[in-house]
Amino acid sequence: MKKKAIALLIAMGSIGAWAPMVPNAPSIVAAAATLDVDLSTIIIKSETAASEKALIEEADVIVYGWFDSADQETPTGRAVPGAQGRMFVNFQQTFHVEKRLKGEPKQLLRVLSTGVEPMADGGDPLNHAYTGPLIEGEYICFLTQIGGSGLYRLAAGWQGVYPVHGGKTIALEDEGFPQLGGLTVEQMERRVRAR
Repeated sequence: MKKKAIALLIAMGSIGAWAPMVPNAPSIVAAAATLDVDLSTIIIKSETAASEKALIEEADVIVYGWFDSADQETPTGRAVPGAQGRMFVNFQQTFHVEKRLKGEPKQLLRVLSTGVEPMADGGDPLNHAYTGPLIEGEYICFLTQIGGSGLYRLAAGWQGVYPVHGGKTIALEDEGFPQLGGLTVEQMERRVRAR
């Protein structure tokens, strides 16, 4: 089910493609250090967390709720290295917080992600570093604030997002922490608070 879930999300074209690291890209924290953020200067590269504990510590907020579709797209003007004709694009979407597991977030959070256009096929090796927007649906998300911008990003990329289906989390195969899959929201909350 886990492998099918990520394949389905990518095949549906609702999760942006990932791409390799961009040399000399500005630090996301430095680029977004003020409230007037030029979103075209930010490239959000997923960096994995070494452990479940590190993921929990990295996240400013851990929340259960749902995403709306991406409603704002900002071209960066930067080409994806080695991927002829593909460009990095930033997406914003709203996350509706139903339950807080860590932190004191607002009820509505704006989440920024970097994707690739045109989108890479599901099996393309680009699909490992840049998440792009997520499809509408229920999730538990580990989020990190971007400087003082009021925007958030996924902590540790795909490791920081757990779709909720049938009342239980799905750990994306080869991406999420397997021990965080198959949990109810209450079980995840207990696990987060125990760390």
